[in-house]
Amino acid sequence: MRLTLSLLIIFVFILLHSCKTQRPTLKQSGDATANQPKLKNYGIGKLLDSITSKYLMYENLSIKFKLQAEFSQETHELEGVLRIKKDSLMWISLTAPLGIEVARVVLSKDSVIFLNKLKREYLIKPYNYFENLLHVELAYTDLQSIFTNQIFLFSETDEERNLAMNPNSSERDYIKKTFFRDKDSVNYVLKTHRKHKIKRMMKKPLKDENNYIVENIKILPKLFKIQTVEVFDYIENRYLLVNYGNFERIHQTYFPTSIDFHIKDSTQTVVLKLQYQKITLNQPFNFSITIPESYKKLY
Repeated sequence: MRLTLSLLIIFVFILLHSCKTQRPTLKQSGDATANQPKLKNYGIGKLLDSITSKYLMYENLSIKFKLQAEFSQETHELEGVLRIKKDSLMWISLTAPLGIEVARVVLSKDSVIFLNKLKREYLIKPYNYFENLLHVELAYTDLQSIFTNQIFLFSETDEERNLAMNPNSSERDYIKKTFFRDKDSVNYVLKTHRKHKIKRMMKKPLKDENNYIVENIKILPKLFKIQTVEVFDYIENRYLLVNYGNFERIHQTYFPTSIDFHIKDSTQTVVLKLQYQKITLNQPFNFSITIPESYKKLY
């Protein structure tokens, strides 16, 4: 269970989705500055509207993928299917190279169900199980945003939390309260310098401005799509880099078909490389999960 669960934790935290089809492709080359337009001085509202208008629109989607994970001087390869019922449910099937299904996962808004099909075991946990394990708060909406190449927010203050929970507030208002706009020579950049969003809250105020989680999101100016996400956790000495590439035209927008992840802490580095093979939208997909009576429940 240990190996499969470790892969699952990494997988559900940072997997994103896309597809690989014979459509127009924009590949990221080594010369990132080539043929780049001059960056206009957009305000935060205009920039956010430009980004969110390019989101992939869907109600249900299904993605076939390949995943290569490198950590602890080992390399693991998996295939699988990810299905998302927007704002409701995520369903994941993980398959070994020989076609044997090794795990199945269902994530709802309040809990995670995990089946280890090799050992005939299952686990049902609320999201605070992952908070205690990873020391970072993971909500369903966070995971869905990561999977669908949308802006991922590390909110922290009471004001931001209340704004996010207020049904009368829009996502745009929430993002505007969280990020500020910047730019470099190539990309637009959204930045946030918020105190850490981890389960173990510090009792004393932070005196050093580096004792924060810092999130930088770089936006391609031609496509207004997220190219990279960097998260620096100075308290836990952790670093996450998500790099998107090979954008293809999909349903009136562009979407990345290759995604690399680099996760570092004080003890190890994890590298994940994802290649997406097929995406299908708005079909009556199966989201069910059946737990056989013979399976042992883990606590």
